[in-house]
Amino acid sequence: MSYCAVCDGAFFKNREVIVVGGGDSAIEEGLYLTQLASKVTVIHRRDQLRAQKIIQDRAFANDKMNFVWNSNVTEVLGDDQKVTGVKVVNNQTNEETVIDASGVFIYVASYLRRKKLPA
Repeated sequence: MSYCAVCDGAFFKNREVIVVGGGDSAIEEGLYLTQLASKVTVIHRRDQLRAQKIIQDRAFANDKMNFVWNSNVTEVLGDDQKVTGVKVVNNQTNEETVIDASGVFIYVASYLRRKKLPA
């Protein structure tokens, strides 16, 4: 897990990564990661982003960015060595799915507080 795409993005060159959040920071960092990763999946708890429209337009136009709407990450999966994906629950249908990825970038302050992780 990471909280800084610029700091850690190079570790995920040509790999699939997840960005959690929908604000300016999440989408800008996701766009940065598209320069390195093979695929960036943005998971957002709502049905639309909170990021500024110009940032959203760039994200929606980028073929490497995918979006999972109305969903919350409930668990980061992996072992002591690496992340393998996340468990996600749709907050409208309660359907639970697993999304495979090599890295997870967190840009949601409430997630950090809930998991008691440093911001």
